[in-house]
Amino acid sequence: MRFGVLGPLLVLDGETDVTPSGRLQRTLLAHLLAHVNRPVTPGVLAEAAWPGEPDGGPGRLQVHLHRLRKVLDNPDRVSHGPDGYVLHADADEFDATRFESLRSRALAPGLDHTQMLPLAAAAQALWRGDAYEGLDGDAVHAEAWRLTELDLELLEVRYTVELGHHNHAAVLSDLAALAARHPLRERLQGLLITGLYRAGRQADALEHYRRTHRALADELGVEPGPELRGVHALVLSGEAAAPTTVRQRPNQLLPAVAGFIGRRADLAALQRALRSGARAALIAGPAGAGKTSLALQWAHDHLEEYPDGQLYADLSGFSARPPLTASGVIASWLLALGVNSDLIPNDLDGRSAVLRSLTADRRLLLVADNAGEPDQVRPLLPGGGTSVLLVTSRHALPGLVGRDGVPRVDLGGLTEADAVALLAAHTQEQEFLPALAKRCGYLPLTLRLLVERIGTGTQPTADLLAELDDHRTRLDLLDAAGDPDAGIRSVLSWSYENLTEPDRLLLQYLGVFPGTSLETAELAALADIDLATARRGIDTLVRMHLVEPTGTGAFTQHDVLAAYTRELAEHSLGAVQRQEALARLVRRLTTTAFLAHDTWDPPRAPHRAEYTDGVRSPFESASLAANWPEQRRSDLVQVAFAARAAGVGGLIPLAQATVPLLYAQGYLDECADLLTQSVESEAEDTADVPAMEVSLAAVLSNLGERDSAIRRTEKARESLRAAGNRERESVAVFNLGCYQYELGHRTRAEGLFREALALFVESGHTLHRSRALCELGATIIGLGRIAEGQRLMQEALVIARAERDDDERAMILDRLASYAVEWLDLPTARQYADELSTLVRQRQLRRSEPAALCWQGILATEDNDLDRAGALVDEGLRLAHQIRESGLVPRMINVRGMVDARRGDHGTALARHQEALALAARARALPEHAHGHRHIGRTYEALGDLRAATRHYARAVQQYAAYERVGRYPDLAAQRLAALTGGMAAAGGAIAVEATARPAGTTSIS
Repeated sequence: MRFGVLGPLLVLDGETDVTPSGRLQRTLLAHLLAHVNRPVTPGVLAEAAWPGEPDGGPGRLQVHLHRLRKVLDNPDRVSHGPDGYVLHADADEFDATRFESLRSRALAPGLDHTQMLPLAAAAQALWRGDAYEGLDGDAVHAEAWRLTELDLELLEVRYTVELGHHNHAAVLSDLAALAARHPLRERLQGLLITGLYRAGRQADALEHYRRTHRALADELGVEPGPELRGVHALVLSGEAAAPTTVRQRPNQLLPAVAGFIGRRADLAALQRALRSGARAALIAGPAGAGKTSLALQWAHDHLEEYPDGQLYADLSGFSARPPLTASGVIASWLLALGVNSDLIPNDLDGRSAVLRSLTADRRLLLVADNAGEPDQVRPLLPGGGTSVLLVTSRHALPGLVGRDGVPRVDLGGLTEADAVALLAAHTQEQEFLPALAKRCGYLPLTLRLLVERIGTGTQPTADLLAELDDHRTRLDLLDAAGDPDAGIRSVLSWSYENLTEPDRLLLQYLGVFPGTSLETAELAALADIDLATARRGIDTLVRMHLVEPTGTGAFTQHDVLAAYTRELAEHSLGAVQRQEALARLVRRLTTTAFLAHDTWDPPRAPHRAEYTDGVRSPFESASLAANWPEQRRSDLVQVAFAARAAGVGGLIPLAQATVPLLYAQGYLDECADLLTQSVESEAEDTADVPAMEVSLAAVLSNLGERDSAIRRTEKARESLRAAGNRERESVAVFNLGCYQYELGHRTRAEGLFREALALFVESGHTLHRSRALCELGATIIGLGRIAEGQRLMQEALVIARAERDDDERAMILDRLASYAVEWLDLPTARQYADELSTLVRQRQLRRSEPAALCWQGILATEDNDLDRAGALVDEGLRLAHQIRESGLVPRMINVRGMVDARRGDHGTALARHQEALALAARARALPEHAHGHRHIGRTYEALGDLRAATRHYARAVQQYAAYERVGRYPDLAAQRLAALTGGMAAAGGAIAVEATARPAGTTSIS
């Protein structure tokens, strides 16, 4: 089956036209095609089909989508998932996809005109009219505009190439028609004017320029841009008609880089800089970023504006060659401009004055490439306002910017899309290209070096990625076969050689850091220098583009520069120096984490005087303290791995400081990594290991590894008991109670919780007592002793509030809201849910945020505010996926299914509950597994399938009993099972669908 939108909507099944004729089906199909192979939400489709009717209803939408599926060759072409509806089409089945593929191939770097023009013609032959012709809807209009822009850009490139190869006669009529359709598109008008002149029609060319000038003034109130004015000037001068003739003028520009890609925003920024009245502009950026390529691309794009010539010089500021002096550069430029050597002054000031005089009344373009310092550049600044100087440098040259008013364009790597496109043009293996581009730092130089490697065909891209993943081989892969002007190692070395000795040493110590972003205080610790010295050094490295600020007070390096810096550290610092630096860094991070805990959650913060006494906290607010572990979690883990590998101690204090912060925000994987490194490090005190094993087991349990958690905790408990560490032993006992509770062994859990509570009372640990009371109360409620359990939980809540234990308070509120909802005490449930939401928002308790959203969503469902309910639960589900706590995701999916059922969309509800059931089984989340069977039973009952409903109610009853759960939910499952079993028996096994199906809007929150 083929789909067409490059013209009127078209659907072909073989050669048969099966295009829908009805407005609704055409609208729905167009919106699905505008997002082909991507989900479209029911809300978007409903708004497109029934604009302004928010209650168009899922039922109506499903009916029309069902009819649309009948038109298609396979009903599965339109699938439905949690994110919406998806129309599936292969690349060769959809004309818009084929067009974009041909267009990308036509514009790929390195093609000559004999290769490019047939591809462009094939792409444009797919068009049958206007995109999505005759169809309405915001999404369709936006996609039609995007496709039209892509086509116009391709046409402009195609006609530029045609005119460049003297094919003006062949394209002139098509170009004239296209220009007439887009009278305000200046590049098209310029191409038509050039074509007319080259066809010998000077008068027509000049008349068309005048008409375009008037149209721009009348319609937009603007003058023609520089490109169009340049074309006009060439027509007047005669050059447009004879492009092969060359005036006697200097033309020293290097050729533009073949296959130049992307950089539209940077070219626009450069254009703005030079249109602001400045005599010069500086392009600054790291080695390999393509500063010269950008300068040359802009220069070649604007050659017409500088008819008196172009001058170029490589100043060799960062090079194996000695840097050029400004005096020598000016002398060579004056000779190129026709100044007799006898008339060139001997001194720099005199030469600079002559250059300013000659450039004052000419239109010259000067390029000073690879400047090392401002004094190389200042004497080259042109006089007047008609000539301009382009400067490139790895140095930010703040003096040139501040004193001389030269605007700077800061250049980084390519965008990921452009970097991948550059690689994609040279290989059919697409899978690893994003990772390859990242490992190349998105730098044009390293990407092109990799392209050369790909071109040899000696290694699959997977093998190349493996080499680039290892910083020890990354630079070898990008060595350009020893070419000192292109190999990335030698190119970066020129920046290093331009540093002072203290700054070189600072860069070497930076190479010891194994992470991705570093704060100044941490670099000061690595290098063992004071903070002020570190700040000055960082300022230098930023100006030299050897590090980049992150915007959060830290700085980072791209992957290639990080590999070079690590290599510097390995070659320049001894093993002992690197080990000592890592030890200082571990201590600094530990201190910062303890200070963050002090600021964020003082009642629970572990006081470690040996780390924090006399140290000023860098955190001015609790929110800043809470953000720090979230921002630095990857770096903390990488430091822990590196420290353990290097035999550096201090990982247990690091874990003690960081894990509570990360755990509260739901970063369980990072907690597991930090704790694992601390307990497995040979440099730690073995007496501290059992207590850390208890913490590691708790994290593993939340990640679904409950058997491992129990084994670790039981072993640690024996060690703690033998050592007489009653406080930590009590935590181990408490955690074992939690694991037994989660496994459904509630009677066993009750005994362990009572034992832990007694130990907590004995040790005077009030916060832990609150937690034990909460869990004991929840266990007792589950065993049916509701009044006793509620009293214990209320006692726990009073302690948590008094002790300002926000995590514990959030957990208790979550439990209390759950029980209030179960017993249909909705006013009380709302009080607990509102308190939980406020607490989560004020204290940034990321780990408890899904629960808060869950209860608000359930209560919104009870208020029949189903749109809000769905949005709340969807956001909670998104966060639950991020947190990866094993029982949380199935819980949220079950709640989302409840919202769907309330809407009457029982099919979607069934799919969600089945997904939740499978996830709960994998995570061994027994409560959600039992709830899932109950929800599925209820949904099948609503759908009229009573046999399936009975089967799932029976499974729910069994599982509730297996983990000793009593309460309203088990009672509901048992009641429905009894009712259905009795009804079926009375009917002799017949199923009366009509008698049991429920209308939309009657699904209980239970």
